[in-house]
Amino acid sequence: MSFCWNCKNEFSEDDIRLLQRRDTCNHCGSDMRSCMNCRFWDNRAELCREGIGDYIRDREKANFCSQYQFDQDREEPDFDKAAAAKARLDSLFKK
Repeated sequence: MSFCWNCKNEFSEDDIRLLQRRDTCNHCGSDMRSCMNCRFWDNRAELCREGIGDYIRDREKANFCSQYQFDQDREEPDFDKAAAAKARLDSLFKK
């Protein structure tokens, strides 16, 4: 599955196969060819796991990184986790 890093909109296989540097998400307008959509980007550490490419200042914008590969193995976003955690927290502090 392929998703936008920003709005979690799903991309088709054709969108990914024909991806150009300046392409943006049809839903939110975020750059698709950015570090945030790369398979080497580590969200937890907020850094590139490949470490060979040039330094990229703005990780959310399109760039010319030679190591870029779209992350097609990313799991489907789970929006209910946050809502469930908030509901549990609210129930703890209810009177």
